Amino acid sequence: MARLPFLWLLQVVNFRGNVQTRIRKLQEGDCQATLLALAGLKRLDMTEHITRTIPIEEMLPAVSQVRATRAHEPSAAGKHAC
Repeated sequence: MARLPFLWLLQVVNFRGNVQTRIRKLQEGDCQATLLALAGLKRLDMTEHITRTIPIEEMLPAVSQVRATRAHEPSAAGKHAC
């Protein structure tokens, strides 16, 4: 909490929808911020919507996020190795 003193001001709500829907809700003023995966925005070619990235020192990525990016890279041992 010391690194992010403004957290006590946040109201966390259930926010559903695909990336385009979430960005539209943000633009329409339904919320003030949203967190989206950088990899997903890059894959969808929507990086123009990025206003800030969170450094790994402030927030570790989910294990599955790291795994998903590795799953598509061929390894030295072969394409089917995990």
